[in-house]
Amino acid sequence: FTCSDWIIATHISARNEAITNLANPGDYDLYVECHLDNSSGICNNSPVFSIIPIAYSCTNQLFVYNHGAFDPDGDSLVYTLVNPLDTLNGPIPYSLGVFSPTYPLSTTSGTLEFDPFTGQISCVPSENQIAVISVRIDEYRDGGFIGSTQRDLEMVVKTCNNNVPEIPLGIENLIGGALLDSNTVIVCPGITVDFDLVGVDIDGADTLTVTTNLATTIPAAVFSSSGDNPITGHLTWETAAADSGFYFFTVTISDDGCPISGQQVYSYTIQVSKPPVDAGPDTSICISNPVIQLQVIGQAPFHWNNANFLDDPNSETPTATLPDSGTFIFVVTGDAGGFCEKNDTVVVTVDPNVFAAATVAPDTICAGDTIQLNASATAGIGNYSYNWSSVPSGFSSNDSSTTDNPIVSTNYVIAISSGSCTTYDTAFVYTRQLPGADISVNPTTVCEGEIVEIQYNGITSPDYSYNWNFSNAEILSGTTSGPYAVLWNTAGINSVSLQVTDQFGCSSSNVENVTVNPTPEVIFESITGGCEPLSVTFINNSLDGFSYLWDFGDGSTSTEQSPGHIYAAGLFDVALTVTSAEGCVSSVVFPGYIEILPVPVADASVLEDISHPYDLSLATFHFQNNSLFADSYFWDFGDGTTSSETNPTHTYTSLDTFFAVLTASNKYCDDTIKLGPIIIVFYNEIFFPTAFSPNADGKNDQFHELQQVGLSKLYYAVFNRWGEMVYETNATNGEWDGSYKGERAEVGVYFWYAKADMVNGTHLERKGNVTLIQ
Repeated sequence: FTCSDWIIATHISARNEAITNLANPGDYDLYVECHLDNSSGICNNSPVFSIIPIAYSCTNQLFVYNHGAFDPDGDSLVYTLVNPLDTLNGPIPYSLGVFSPTYPLSTTSGTLEFDPFTGQISCVPSENQIAVISVRIDEYRDGGFIGSTQRDLEMVVKTCNNNVPEIPLGIENLIGGALLDSNTVIVCPGITVDFDLVGVDIDGADTLTVTTNLATTIPAAVFSSSGDNPITGHLTWETAAADSGFYFFTVTISDDGCPISGQQVYSYTIQVSKPPVDAGPDTSICISNPVIQLQVIGQAPFHWNNANFLDDPNSETPTATLPDSGTFIFVVTGDAGGFCEKNDTVVVTVDPNVFAAATVAPDTICAGDTIQLNASATAGIGNYSYNWSSVPSGFSSNDSSTTDNPIVSTNYVIAISSGSCTTYDTAFVYTRQLPGADISVNPTTVCEGEIVEIQYNGITSPDYSYNWNFSNAEILSGTTSGPYAVLWNTAGINSVSLQVTDQFGCSSSNVENVTVNPTPEVIFESITGGCEPLSVTFINNSLDGFSYLWDFGDGSTSTEQSPGHIYAAGLFDVALTVTSAEGCVSSVVFPGYIEILPVPVADASVLEDISHPYDLSLATFHFQNNSLFADSYFWDFGDGTTSSETNPTHTYTSLDTFFAVLTASNKYCDDTIKLGPIIIVFYNEIFFPTAFSPNADGKNDQFHELQQVGLSKLYYAVFNRWGEMVYETNATNGEWDGSYKGERAEVGVYFWYAKADMVNGTHLERKGNVTLIQ
C-alpha cells in the first residue's frame, strides 16, 4: 500500500510517579512520536540530539538547557512546546490549572523563556519539583514541511549546596565576523571566524568542563578549552566559499559539585552569508532643492558611482547635488575590493516645480458663515495632491475645492504637491464677531403659573435688534433686551430663545429650556350630608398628586390619599391640598360641603282616648305631633289615607282596627312612631249581665250596662218578683249594687227594663232578667 503521511511512535509503561507537573503521572505511559511526510517521495532523517533528555537544576538559580538537535540533511528546524502524550492524540493533564505546555513548571518570574529557532530553554525554578517539558521539532525543506519529532525532557529541581556554572557574556573576542547578538555571529563565506566562550562558577573551588556537539554539527570547526574556573572555550572555523546558511551548535558547561553536578547547555548560531548591502528605497526630490543625502547599510568599505554628483563617493552617507530634473541612478558597492563584495542600487528622480493659487469667497463674513475655498495647480508632473491648513490651526482638507465656517479671521494655506515638489499659496478671510446671545433663566423648573425671570447677559446696543420667543408664555414685564418676567399656565417643556442681530446683519441665537410641571388638579367626591354620626369616605380623584392634606372642617386633618371621617352634627367646610412629586401645590376649599343633621325623633299622641272602640259616627280623631329634629311629616292613618300636616285631624269612615303611623323626617333621615290600635265599630245595642254577685269580692259586684259605648242616653230600672222597683237610673254608667232600701236585696231573679238613645241616633228599648247571687 502507499501512504504519504506516517506516524512512528514508541512508549514504555508508567511514567515516573515523582513527576509533579502532571496529574497522576504513574497512570500514564511515556510516549513519543515522529511524523514523516513523504508525499513527494523524499528521503528524510530525523533530527539527532546530542544532549540527554534529563537535566538537574537548583531552586532559585538560572537554568539553561538545549536539546542539542541538528539535522543530518541540513533541514531547517523549528521548535514548539507541546503537551506530553500518553498515546496517539492523548495529552496528559497537568496537575495545576496554571501549568501548560508553555509554562510547565513553577518559576520565580511565572514564565518560561523559549527560543523557537534554537530550542533554547531558560528559567529560574522557584521550588523543588520534577517537571516534564515536551518539545516538538518540525523539519522544513525548501520552505515545505517534511516531518516532526516529539521529545520529552524530565527536569529535576532540587535545593542545592552549590551554584550552577554559567557562560554569562556569550560570544567574546570575535575575529572575522559580526556579532548579531550574544549568541549569534554572521560571517562571510571563506572567512575564518574565531571567538571565545568564557564559563564561570561562583563556587570558586569547583572545576569546570565544557563540551560541544561541534563534531557533528560543524565538523570543520576546532574547539579547545583552557583553565578550570573560569574556563575559556575557544572556537576557530575556516569557512569554505561554498558554505552558506545557519549553523547551530551547543556548549555544555558542567562543574564537579556534589552531590549533584551543576550543568547548563547553551545554544550558539553561526550564520554564513554575505552581509547585506542596502542603499535604501528609490526616492525623488524637487528641482527647487536638488540636494539629497544618500545612505548605505552593509560591510565597509563602500564605493559609489556618479562620483561627479557626490561630495564623497567613498562615504557611507554621501551628499548628492543634481543639476536638473530627470532620473539619476546610483550604484554602491559594499566590501569594495573584498571577498564579500556586494552591490545595491538607488534611483533618485528630480521632479519639476509646481505652482499653486488659492481663492476664497466671500472674503468678509459673520462668524460661522460658510466660505468657499478653491485651489488650482499648474506645471509639475501632474497628479496633484492638495492639503489645506489654516492659521489659527483647526482646519484641514485634501480637496481642491472645499468649504469652511470660520469663527475668527483666518489665513488659509494651500499646499499643492506634484511628485516631490510642494508649493504654497494663501487666502485671507476677515470674520466679524457675532453679538452675544447669552441668557440666564431663573428658575429653570417651575410649576404652572409661577414666575420665571429671564435675563440677557450680553452687551446692549441701540444698533442691535432683539428677537425673543417665549413659547406662548404670558409676559408680565420686559421689553427689548429685557429683563423679562413670564409665566406659563400649562405644563410642558418650553423654550426661551433669543436672536441678537447687529448693524452688519451678524446674528447669534441661544435657547434655554424651562420645565413647567403641572399643578395638581384637585378632584374629590363623597356624600355631602346625612345624620349624625355620619362616616364619610372621600374618594380622591386628583391628578398629578404625590402627597395630600385634608382639613375636615371640624378640627381634624388627614394625610391619607382617600381618607374616611366620622362627623357629628353641624355644617362643615372641607379643604384638600395636593402636592405633586415636583413640589407643585394646589388647594381647594368647599364651604359648607358637609351638612350633618341630628336624627329625627318621631313622637305623637291621639288627643282622644283610644283605649276603647269608637262608634263609626264618632270616628274623628285629633293627632298631636311632638317630634324633634324633623321638618317634614307624613301620616299614614292605616285606612289608605295620608297627611303631611303637622297636627292633622282624621275621620275614619269604615269599621276596622287601625294604626296611625307618623314618619318624621329631615332631608337625610327619618323616624317613625305607630299609634293605636284605633278600633272603629258600629254600636246599635245595649248589653246587661244575666247575673251578678254583690258580695264585695271585687268581681261582678254591680249590675250595669256592659258595653258603655255608643250611648247618648240610657235609662234602666230593676224590679223584684213582686213588681217592686228596686233600682233605677238615667246615667249611662249607672250601677245597682244589689241593695234595696239600704238593705241587701234578696237572692233571686230580678226583671230589668232599659231605654237608650244611641249616638248614631237609634232609640232602643230592651228588657231582661238578672239573677242576684250572694
